[in-house]
Amino acid sequence: MRFPVLACLFALVAGVHAFAQQPCAAPAQWTPCDFVFDAPAGTTGDLQLHGEFRSPRHKTYLIPAFWDGGNRYVVRISPTEPGEWNFRFTSSNNAWNMKQGTFIAEKGEAPQFIKNVNVHHWQTVQDLQPHLWMGDAVDRIGYIPKAELDRILDDRAVNNFTHIRAMLLGEAADQAHAWSQQPNVAYFQELDKRLLAVNQKGMVVDLVLADHPDALRKLFPTWQDRERFVQYVTSRYAGYNITWQMVRTFEDQLEGRAITKELGTLIKKHDQYDHPKSTGAAVTSAPLLGDQWMNYITSNNASIALGSVEHQLYTLPFVNAVSGKTVDEQRQNLWNSSMNGAYPMRSGGPEEATKQWRIWQQFFAGTRYWELEPYFYVDGGRALALVREFGDTDEAVEYVVYVEKFTGPLEVQVKRHGYDARWFDPATGESIPIKDFKSERFLGEPPTKDHDWVLHISREGKKEGMLKSYKFESRPIQLQEVESQPKYVTFDIVEPAANDLSASKEIRYEAKVKRDTRGTRRMLYVWTGEVVPEGQGFRVLGYGASGTFRIPKDIITKYPGVLSLRLSAINANGKVYSIDRIYKLLP
Repeated sequence: MRFPVLACLFALVAGVHAFAQQPCAAPAQWTPCDFVFDAPAGTTGDLQLHGEFRSPRHKTYLIPAFWDGGNRYVVRISPTEPGEWNFRFTSSNNAWNMKQGTFIAEKGEAPQFIKNVNVHHWQTVQDLQPHLWMGDAVDRIGYIPKAELDRILDDRAVNNFTHIRAMLLGEAADQAHAWSQQPNVAYFQELDKRLLAVNQKGMVVDLVLADHPDALRKLFPTWQDRERFVQYVTSRYAGYNITWQMVRTFEDQLEGRAITKELGTLIKKHDQYDHPKSTGAAVTSAPLLGDQWMNYITSNNASIALGSVEHQLYTLPFVNAVSGKTVDEQRQNLWNSSMNGAYPMRSGGPEEATKQWRIWQQFFAGTRYWELEPYFYVDGGRALALVREFGDTDEAVEYVVYVEKFTGPLEVQVKRHGYDARWFDPATGESIPIKDFKSERFLGEPPTKDHDWVLHISREGKKEGMLKSYKFESRPIQLQEVESQPKYVTFDIVEPAANDLSASKEIRYEAKVKRDTRGTRRMLYVWTGEVVPEGQGFRVLGYGASGTFRIPKDIITKYPGVLSLRLSAINANGKVYSIDRIYKLLP
C-alpha cells in the first residue's frame, strides 16, 4: 500500500505569477502533501513563507515553509480530515502573499496519528481505536544501505511491528554529514523517502533528533540556532506519522536536562499536530516529567523493580526498550516488561528473535490490552488483569499471567465467573485449553517446566459483547497514593548510615523490613538520588535490598551538596511505599 507525497508547484517565471486553482488534485488523509515554491533568483535566505490551512471541521494549522535547496521552498501539510480544506499563504515575497485556494482531501487508508489515553495506553486520534505499540530501532536509518533498510522494513511489517525508532541526524559521528552550517538537502530528501517508506508499511516513526544533548549543543551553540533547527525539523517531518524522542540518552551530560527541556518545549510549540513527545534515556525519562512537555515515558531495559514502581507512580504510557543476547532471554525480557505495564521496543539482539515478537503481538491483539493493568493477587508468576469496578463491586474480564520459571504451584485469585482458560506457549504461539474453569482460584502448574508459559483466563463472550458496544475507556484507572509516613512504611534505610557521603567512592546501601507480613514476603526496591538545587532531576542509583552505588557526575557541579536519597518499593500486594533521607555530599 503506497501513499505518495503529492507535489503542488507554484512557479514564478519571468515575472509571470502562476497560481494553481487545484493545488492538490487528490490528497489523501494522513498523507503528506507538498506545496512547492520556486523563489526568484537572488532571493535571500531570510524569506518568510507560511501556509494557513483550515480543515472541514474548522481546525487551523499554521505551517511554515522549509528550504529544500537552491530556490526551492516547501510547505508540507497532512490532511487530518476528509473533505474540503481552505488555505492561504502569507509571505515576505509579495508574489506569494495572501494567495489562497481550496483542495479536497480523500478519506485515506494510511494509519492515523496516535495519542496517549486511558492513563497508560494509546489510541488513534480520530477513530479512537486502540493502538498496540510494538517497536524496533533502526537508529542509523539515513545511513544504512537502502537495500538493507528495505529488507528490515519488510521483515518488521511481516512480523506486525507498529513502530520504528529512527535518528534524524544519525549518531554523533554521522551528524556532520547531515548538517554543516546548513542542512544537507540531498541527505534530507533521501531521509524523506525512507521515513515515508516506514509509514507506507503501516508503522509509526519514533523520531530521535540526535544521539545526546551535547551533540546538538555543539552543532547548534545558541538557543536561537536550536530553535531554527527545531522549526526546520517540525516543518519537514511533523506531517509524517511520528512520535518525538528528543535524544537517545540525556543522562551523563551536565546540560542534558536543560537542552532536552528546551528541545521538548520547542517541539511542543512548533508541532501543529501535537504528536506524542518524550526522550530516550539510558535508564528512564521520568526525571524530566516536571518540565511538563512530555506525554509518555521511555525506559531502557527497565528492571522488574523499576518498571513495577514507576507504573504505579505516573499517569502516562510507558515504552520500554527490550534487548537480550539470546532468543530466549529477549522473549523473557519482553514478557516481563509487559507485566510491568509497558509497551515494548526491540533494542538489538539476535535477528531471529523478531518472530518471538510477532507471537507476542498476536497474543495481545486478542486481548483488551488497552485496559490491562498490573495485577498482584498472584503467587508464582506476574500478571496483568482487567477488573472493572462498579461502586462497591467489581467484575473480572481477563487475566494474563506470565510464569518465567516454575518454582512451585501457581496460584491466581480471580472473581467468580465461568472462564475460557488456556496455557499459551510464548515461544511457539501454541495453546493448550483448560476445560471448565469456574473457581475463584486457579491453582496448578504449566504443561512443562523447561521454559516460560503464559496463563490466559478470560471471558471471551463478555469481551465480544463489550466490543459490540465499543467504548475505549470502559474502566477508569486510578493510581494509588504512595505511603510515605514513616510509621506506616514497612521498611527502613539501614545504609548509608553516615551523614556525609563522598561522590568519589562507592556507597553501600541496605534496606531492612521492619515487620514480616504477607505483603513483605516479596519486595521490589528502587533507590534514586537527586541534588535538588542543581536542577538535573533524580537518577536511579540501585535496585534490591542491598548493594553499592556511585553518585552520577551529571547531578552535581558544586560541593558540598545535599543529596536527597529516596527508597521506593512495591510489595507483593502492589502497594507502593517511599521514604527519604538527606545526606551531605562531598567530593
